[in-house]
Amino acid sequence: MKKYTFYLVIMLVILTGCEDYLTEQPKVGIAAETFVNSYDKALSILATSYAKLGDKENGLLGSERFMMPTDLRESWGTMGAFDYNSSTEEIKNMWSKYYSFISNVNFAISNIEEKATIIDETFEESNIETSGFISNFSGRENFLPSNMLLGEARFLRAYAYFTLYRYFGGVPIIEELQSGELKFIPRANREEIFDFIENDLQFALENCVANNDGGQTVAFGRIVKGAAAALLVKSYVFHASYIRRSEQFGSEIGEAVGGVDKTSLYDKAIQMADRLINKEFGDHELVDYYPSAFTSANSEVLFSAVASNGSAVGANVASIWGIGGSSINGAQNGQHSTSLHALIYDLPTWARKADGPVANGVDFGSTFKGMAQAWGSTYGLGMLDGFSEDVLHRELIEKYHKFSFTGDSTRRMWSTVKLYVTGSDQNQNNIDLEDGMWIFEPFGSYTEDALGNPLGKRDYFIAPNQGTDGYTDMENAIMRKYFGWPDTRWQTSSLYSKNAYSMGFWRLTKFRRAHPSDLPEGFDNDWAGVDYPILRLAEVYLLKAEALFFNGKHHEAIAELNKVRDRARNHAIEFVDLFDLGGGAPHVYVANQPIDIPNDLPEEQVIREILWERVRELSGEDDCRWLDIARFPDLLAGVYDEMEFYRDPLHRMGWFWQKGMKDRFNNTDKVYKVLFPIPLVEFQYFPNMRQNNGY
Repeated sequence: MKKYTFYLVIMLVILTGCEDYLTEQPKVGIAAETFVNSYDKALSILATSYAKLGDKENGLLGSERFMMPTDLRESWGTMGAFDYNSSTEEIKNMWSKYYSFISNVNFAISNIEEKATIIDETFEESNIETSGFISNFSGRENFLPSNMLLGEARFLRAYAYFTLYRYFGGVPIIEELQSGELKFIPRANREEIFDFIENDLQFALENCVANNDGGQTVAFGRIVKGAAAALLVKSYVFHASYIRRSEQFGSEIGEAVGGVDKTSLYDKAIQMADRLINKEFGDHELVDYYPSAFTSANSEVLFSAVASNGSAVGANVASIWGIGGSSINGAQNGQHSTSLHALIYDLPTWARKADGPVANGVDFGSTFKGMAQAWGSTYGLGMLDGFSEDVLHRELIEKYHKFSFTGDSTRRMWSTVKLYVTGSDQNQNNIDLEDGMWIFEPFGSYTEDALGNPLGKRDYFIAPNQGTDGYTDMENAIMRKYFGWPDTRWQTSSLYSKNAYSMGFWRLTKFRRAHPSDLPEGFDNDWAGVDYPILRLAEVYLLKAEALFFNGKHHEAIAELNKVRDRARNHAIEFVDLFDLGGGAPHVYVANQPIDIPNDLPEEQVIREILWERVRELSGEDDCRWLDIARFPDLLAGVYDEMEFYRDPLHRMGWFWQKGMKDRFNNTDKVYKVLFPIPLVEFQYFPNMRQNNGY
C-alpha cells in the first residue's frame, strides 16, 4: 500500500480545530480566527482543504458521491428508485459538504491573499517543505510562494464547483467568507459558473509548480500544473456536452443553450490535451502497466485523494458495486452480483459481423439482446430449442473462462468487482483458511497466463453457479461465511487480523485494501486503503477522443482510444502475480490483446465506444459512469431498453435490481432527473432561490 507523507503531519495538528458545518444551515463562512505569520502557517491552513478531499465523514468523496444506480452499480432506497427530492438526505449532505469545503478553501485564499508578503518572505524558513524544494524555487524570477499556494487553493475550489455543477447545474458562486447576517446569492447560470471554474484553473495553471520543475520531483498528491491542465480539458468537454444536452432537453431541464460555441470548447480541449500529453506542463505519461497507476506513486495520476489514518476513501469508494442476483451465482445474500462488469469487458461491443463471438451459431455482436438470445437466457423469450439452461450456462463458463473476448484481461481484473479473502492456516471463526488469496470472480477460474500457458493455482477462485455439490469443503465454508450460503443467514463479517482478512463487500480491485498486516498501527481498517485517483492522464486521452468525435474527426477519435487500449496490452506473466505484486508484477506486452477498436465504425457506434472505453479504463473513478449517463441520456437509451428486458446470460438474472432505469430519467418526462434538486434547507433561508425543473 502506498504511504505518502505530504501534508499528513500538519493535517493531524490542525484538523481537530475544524468546525463541522454540516448542521441544518446553508452556506456559511469559517468563524475561527487564525493569524498567518509565516509560509508554514499558510500552508497549514491550506492543508485542511487537502485533508478534507478524502475525509470519510466530511470530505468530497464520501458515500454521497457514489450513490447513483447505473449499468455498473445498483443503488437502493430513494436514490435507487430515482425518487429523490429536495429533502433527500444524501443530496443535502453532498451540497453541505461541498459548500463546507468551499468555505475552507475561501478561508485559506483570504488569508494567503492578505498575508502574501510575509508568506513570500518566510518561504526559505519553511520547516514543512523539503530543502530541495526550497532551494529549487528560492529566488527564481516570477516565482511567488504565495501565488503557488493560491494556485493550489483555487484548483481545489474549482474542482468542488465543477462537481457541484455536474450534479446540480448552475449553483451560487461563493467567493468570500460570510459572517453575521447571511447574504442571499442567487444561482449562477451555466456559463457564469463555467467561466468561474475556468478562471480559477487558469490561475492554477500559471502559478502551480510542475511535477518535475527544475528537476525537482514534487511530492505526490500536491496540486501541480498538470492537474490544472487536465481539469481544464475535462471542464471544456463536459461543458460542451451540457450545451449539447440543453439543445435536446433544455426545456425539461430548465437550462438555456447559451451563446458558447461547442466547437470552440472542443478545440480548446484538444489543444490543452496535446500540450499536457506533450509534457509542456510537466513530466506526465501513462505508466506502462495498468495496475501501477493504483499501487505506486506515478506521473499518470494528476490529482488524487491521499489515504491516511481515518481520512481516506480507499476501498469504501462506492462500497457496494454490482447488480442483483443469488449468492450461489457469486453475489451477497441475493444482492450485488458482479456479472455485468465482466460482460462489459468480454463483449467486443463494436462487433457486428462474423468476427464477433458466436454461441450456438448465433452472432450476438455488440447487443445485449443478441447475446441473451445466443445463450437462450431472456425475459419472456424462453430457451432456445434443444438446449437446457444448465447446459448452456456451463458451456458458457467453460468456453469463455478467459477474462475477455477482446483480450482486455488486465484492465478487467482491476476495473471489475470481486471479493477477496486472504489468510493463513489459522482457525478464524471456524474457518481454516488456506494460504493465499481467495478471489470471488463471476466468470470462473482463469487457467492460462497472458501467453496462453497453463497456470496451476486454480484455488484462487470460487466460480459461481456450480450447484450444491460443485464446491469443495473449503469453498463451502468460505461461501457460508462471506455470502451466507448455503445457510440463509446473512453475516456482514470481516476478519481483521494478521492471519485472515476479507474485503467484506464487493470491491473494484483498483481500490482494494491492503492486508491488515501491511497497514501501519492505528489505521482505520474499515476505511483506509489505496489512494483514490480523481484524475489520470488516461482520461485526458479519452476526453480528447470525445472532443475529436464531436468536431467530426471520427478516425482520430478512435486512434486516441486505441492508444489507451495499447497500454492495456501489458499483462502479468503469471496471473497470481497480478494480485500478489500489483503494479510491480513482471509483465509482458502481448500484441493485439486487447484488440484495436476498428477504424470504420458507423458514427453512432463511435460515440458509444468512447463511453464504453471510459467504463473499461475509469470504472469507479470520479463517479464516471453516472456523470457520463447524465451527460448523454439520449445515446444510452437503446442500451438500457435491451438491458432491462434481456437477462444476463452468465447468471441468468435481470440487469437491474430496480427495473426500468431508462424510464426513470431517459425520456422527456423524467430527463430532468439528470440534475439533482437544490436541497430544501436553502429555501428555508433564501426563499427566492431557484429550484431545478421538476422538483
